[in-house]
Amino acid sequence: MAKRNLLKQSAWLWGMISCVAIAAETLPLIAHAQSTDNDFPIAPDRRKPGGSRPGSDTIEAPMRRKPGGSRDLLSNNTCRFDPQQLTALVPQSLNSATASASPTLFFAVPIISQDTSIELVVRDETDQLIYEKFSSGLGQAGILSVTLPKNMLKPSGEYHWYLSVICNQRDRAYDYVVEGIVQRVAMSPSSTQNGNWEEQIKQYQAQNLWQDKLAVLADLKRQRPNDPQTLTLWQETLRSVNLDEAIAVSPLL
Repeated sequence: MAKRNLLKQSAWLWGMISCVAIAAETLPLIAHAQSTDNDFPIAPDRRKPGGSRPGSDTIEAPMRRKPGGSRDLLSNNTCRFDPQQLTALVPQSLNSATASASPTLFFAVPIISQDTSIELVVRDETDQLIYEKFSSGLGQAGILSVTLPKNMLKPSGEYHWYLSVICNQRDRAYDYVVEGIVQRVAMSPSSTQNGNWEEQIKQYQAQNLWQDKLAVLADLKRQRPNDPQTLTLWQETLRSVNLDEAIAVSPLL
């Protein structure tokens, strides 16, 4: 009788151990299946500010070329515009290439008042500050261009830049920031930066030199603002990286 009871207890104990083992194997699978529901969120356009950078450079901000939405404004906040209108004219990867040692960066900007400061910062691969420039808002919307100093980018160098609209001088946490990475690369030996603009654009396009192609098109747009071919090329170039259609018809400031 005692032996029979012992066998029953042993069977019960092994049954419990089996249940626990099955549960241990099953629960991670269930948890993993549940976690996949949000594996494919819709990513915001990072060419716009997704928020504001903290005042300390020790904390890295998320990369973006557009903002994720509006923020509460302080009474002394000078940014009275929709932050979605601030956009870096770069590919969605935020990476762009140039063959120039002093490329020009382009930004679509809203009406930024003249009492609002704009800061451009460039850092090298070691995160060292190599360039900082402050300017004032121009009081009109359009495409802002900023040419970096002569011979600033070293060959094969990769640089991280930030453009910040300083909405509150006393609290930089309210900045609207766009950022990206520009890399200087060598052009193909068979290429040349001379010649007519059509040949230059073809060469820049073939070698993915985004900044150089955009600079040539911007110069053409200034020289020939009403030329249909120039306007079409400009619009197609911006459309190729999914920039807002309204940017293509914005004036160059």
